[in-house]
Amino acid sequence: MIDAEILRPVREHLRSFRESVFRLEALDHYTSDAEGETMRRYFAGEVLAPDPLDEYDDLVRAARAAGKPWRRVHAATAATPYLRFEIDMYYWQNEADGEEIAILEHPDLVRLFGVQPPDFWLFDDSTVIEMQYDQTGRIAATPLVTDPKEVDRYLRLRDTALHHAIPLRQYRAALRSLQLSTLQHDQAIP
Repeated sequence: MIDAEILRPVREHLRSFRESVFRLEALDHYTSDAEGETMRRYFAGEVLAPDPLDEYDDLVRAARAAGKPWRRVHAATAATPYLRFEIDMYYWQNEADGEEIAILEHPDLVRLFGVQPPDFWLFDDSTVIEMQYDQTGRIAATPLVTDPKEVDRYLRLRDTALHHAIPLRQYRAALRSLQLSTLQHDQAIP
């Protein structure tokens, strides 16, 4: 099954939610047919033009205009090359569209969350689509969760992520500062 087929339930819920959207990404790296060529070119050092706006951007802008929160936390163990790719290629545009994006960088996510946090979408605080990936980071399944007791577990994971995450702008500034500090240190070495 190709990525687009597996992701159909997510797209349907993104089009039909009533109150709010939350996304937790908890892998250090993802593999996607749609991103493959862009990732190859990015990691080869090419300067890439932003992707044209797509349906996702339209949905985020419409939600924000209607006062519906659309939030995301990417929880990663470090500032991985993939996380930097997502920030440079997508997150800045998503944020400009109105998505509230935050980064949670912690070397031991299991310790922080109490379990290995799953990737998931949470719609209206009542419906979850868990994003299940294979070992390579390719989407494998998207089971729907609506049992209130199970949804409560995802609400707690969301709250933990939001509590420990920092806003994307603050994270980007910290990355730039770290890069500048490293560059200055390297230049000072005789």
